[in-house]
Amino acid sequence: MDTFTGVVLAGGASRRMGQDKALLNTGAGTMLDHMIKLLRLVGASKIVVLGRGVGPGTLADVHPHQGPAVALQDFLTTQPKGSRHLVVPVDMPSLSVKLLSDLACQSRWTHFKDYPLPCMAIANLAPSQFSRKIRGLHLKNNATLLPVPPSTHHCFSNINTPRDYNEFQEHAVIKRQALQGCFRVSHK
Repeated sequence: MDTFTGVVLAGGASRRMGQDKALLNTGAGTMLDHMIKLLRLVGASKIVVLGRGVGPGTLADVHPHQGPAVALQDFLTTQPKGSRHLVVPVDMPSLSVKLLSDLACQSRWTHFKDYPLPCMAIANLAPSQFSRKIRGLHLKNNATLLPVPPSTHHCFSNINTPRDYNEFQEHAVIKRQALQGCFRVSHK
């Protein structure tokens, strides 16, 4: 399989959350740490965090406050033509290695039906392909749509508000308790 760069979109203002979403705890580190770990598990040859600008592997937005599509386009125009980039938002902690692996093997613009992110983006943008929205980028680049595997719609949920975060935390606690319960039962 060809190499690809993992790209984490982490430049939003987190206004609805009231604090930096990238630094929220997932139970296994921050959301940013979690997304970087997922990209490594899927096989990213390198990882770039867009919108941060502090620390190794981070890039500040060239055009601040213009949104993820503009940040992604700015980044892609600096990359070798035809290079592959697996793009994830920092605030989608329920994504799985399996879903990202389905994208990582794609050689053209690709995303899951009904969900513009995560996606595989190819550095081949011409000015006529620019858009202010991720969905627009997919349309202008004739993106392939992957079917959403059954029972995975919850994996595409963004954490945007304190309520979203609380629900995510509650679900994570229930999941951990269920796994612990299964472990205990299977070893009796």
